[in-house]
Amino acid sequence: LSRTKKDNGKNIISFGEFKFDLNNLKLEKNNEIIYLTELEKTLLKIFCEKPNFLFEREKLCSMFNGINERSIDVQINRLRKKIEKNQKQPIYLQTLRNKGYIFNLWYEPLLKLLITCNEFF
Repeated sequence: LSRTKKDNGKNIISFGEFKFDLNNLKLEKNNEIIYLTELEKTLLKIFCEKPNFLFEREKLCSMFNGINERSIDVQINRLRKKIEKNQKQPIYLQTLRNKGYIFNLWYEPLLKLLITCNEFF
């Protein structure tokens, strides 16, 4: 995860090949814009603003004027299709069974650390 501010005041969250502009709600992968629905944009913004935080399904439902849990699950799955290489084993948008969702941005720094440590052994 890296959070950068550009000269024009943009707040950008970077993860993997992606960059998400918190101000304009635009997602890019390798400098190409990825289309997101309004709900997907809002979900991704919520997750990016509090990475590695458990969002309970009920809380997410209340943030979206009480839409039901199944609708949240569907939106999460649609968002996963756009940001995960393998939806069955997500790296970023993870499910904590019977609890909710976590936007995991610790994966890449930990992987780099493990690779670095393995070089010494």
